[in-house]
Amino acid sequence: MPLLLFSNGHRFTEKQWRQLKPGMSFEEVTAILGCPPGDYTEGKGMYVGFCEEIHVSLVQWEFQKSWSSHHGAIGVFFDKEGKLSHTSFFFAVLEPPPTLGTKSRACFR
Repeated sequence: MPLLLFSNGHRFTEKQWRQLKPGMSFEEVTAILGCPPGDYTEGKGMYVGFCEEIHVSLVQWEFQKSWSSHHGAIGVFFDKEGKLSHTSFFFAVLEPPPTLGTKSRACFR
């Protein structure tokens, strides 16, 4: 039987963030980011924010909705009509999680 290894695979990047435009609906934002808002770091995300490191929990607390991965975090605000009004992108401080190849090689050392 083959061994299956799963990874959440969510990556939130500056390129995606730049696609978000004021006036977009929640559904449009979610379509660009590819999944519902959430912390996809298992609580271990750290990001650069105003010359200091900030934890994933602060990103979630600061914004109405946030998407956090080991590659970056995106926080957003929606107005009273449910349209996108403000966004922020945070670069990840930590290295992304190891790839499947890296994990496999580590098993055979």
